[in-house]
Amino acid sequence: FLQASSAATASTWSSEDATLVRRALNSVATFVQAHHREAYFPAYTAQSGEIFGVLKQLEEEMGGDLAEAQKIEQERAAAFAELRNAKKTQIAEAEKMEEQKEDELANTDNTLAEAKEDIEDEKKVLATDEEFLKNLNEMCAKGDADFQQRKQSRLAEMQAVSETIEILQGDEARDAM
Repeated sequence: FLQASSAATASTWSSEDATLVRRALNSVATFVQAHHREAYFPAYTAQSGEIFGVLKQLEEEMGGDLAEAQKIEQERAAAFAELRNAKKTQIAEAEKMEEQKEDELANTDNTLAEAKEDIEDEKKVLATDEEFLKNLNEMCAKGDADFQQRKQSRLAEMQAVSETIEILQGDEARDAM
């Protein structure tokens, strides 16, 4: 039966395919014949107890490892949460400090601008005061010169009056009068 159907389809297969099919059919036939013999069934001793022991040991080890890993993970999560809170606090403080520094910078810039305006105003006032001082010095120098001239004139007048008095009080003037 198997050989008859394979002979009919063998003409469409290549030689390699035909060889492969023949081998597969021979293997199946051998397997079927072996199961029909009474001496084929080998003795089987169950070794699943050993496997279950190994599996239970693996389960215990993995359970212990899992518990330890979960404990470590919880500790790390707590440490991370603590670190995150500390960093959030630092960031908030840094942002607050940044705002303070920006305010301080704005105030300093404003003060600097006002100081620049004040210095320009003071330079104008200084120039005006220096011009006034120059004019005052010139007036004082002219006043001193005028005073010296008046003083010389008065001294000359006083000397002339003094000489006049001496002449008038002198003997010759008395005789003439």
